Amino acid sequence: EASGSASGNVTVQCAASSGSILVGKVVRGQPGDTTSFTVNLSGPGGPYAPASVSQGSPVAFTGLGAGTYTVSETVPPGYAYAGWLPGTISGSGVQCPANPPSVNPGPASAALTNAAPQAALCLYNEPRVNIIVQKTLNALGTTSPGAGWQFTLEGCGLPAQSGTTGPGGLLVFSDLPPAVGCSYTVTETVQAGWTPQYVSQTAQPTRGGETVTLTFVNSWDWNPRCIDPMEPGCSETPRTPTPTPTPPTPTPPAGTPTPTPTTPAATSTPTNTPVTQVAGERTPGPGGSPTPLAPATGFGPGQGQGSVSLLLVLAGLVSLGLGLSFLALGRRSR
Repeated sequence: EASGSASGNVTVQCAASSGSILVGKVVRGQPGDTTSFTVNLSGPGGPYAPASVSQGSPVAFTGLGAGTYTVSETVPPGYAYAGWLPGTISGSGVQCPANPPSVNPGPASAALTNAAPQAALCLYNEPRVNIIVQKTLNALGTTSPGAGWQFTLEGCGLPAQSGTTGPGGLLVFSDLPPAVGCSYTVTETVQAGWTPQYVSQTAQPTRGGETVTLTFVNSWDWNPRCIDPMEPGCSETPRTPTPTPTPPTPTPPAGTPTPTPTTPAATSTPTNTPVTQVAGERTPGPGGSPTPLAPATGFGPGQGQGSVSLLLVLAGLVSLGLGLSFLALGRRSR
């Protein structure tokens, strides 16, 4: 050591270069789910390459220095991010609470130090299912998507929710909890003029990301006056014939007696009393006057008897006269 020189000790704080963060995955209610999730690490010394994690297969980010790190994930379809909790390192794995009462919202974070160069994080997800409503209209054998139809979904402890089909006849009920031990019921609001094949249908999707499609078909109530519902002026609802109004019965003014129809008296029919007609007599008429006999036109029985009697009298007189004449002539000749 040279004269006049000085010496001392210098302490150097070195950043940890062997730190690590282990990330575990929990899918609530789906212990057998092996879906892979992509996680991203950001912090000192970055950027870091994304990694994949799934239930039963944690991922480790190694070679980290001291500092605070943030872990986030890319959520795949059919799942929702629920939050995170610190985990416990067990060998090369991570133990995570299976059913915690609550979790921390937002991205997970961990601080590494020289004294504690390792940390474990547990990311929680909830599976989600989807129910798609496909509305189809059938008009005389021609099918088309049904837009503007309302449907209501109920079940599995959720409040009822409604929606309307779009131009393609589709309505999606998304982000639903899996139907584990329950089922969902979808009910159609039926429109006039259409007969539904099903008014309600049920679905029970249980796996995260599962989608169930329910098809509702309605047939048009055909009206002969309106054959094609697509033609101008043709309504999709059946046309009900307008009833012909019945004219009201006039009510007579107050105080005016209602005339009572009078039934005409029955006309008595005279009874003809049979009269025995004697030849040569005249039959009395309705007023008691004798009815003149029609002149005889022949010599049949009962006709012209008066004339025959007169002729016989005249013939007798002529014969008598001729006899007297011959008697007188005889006396003179003597």
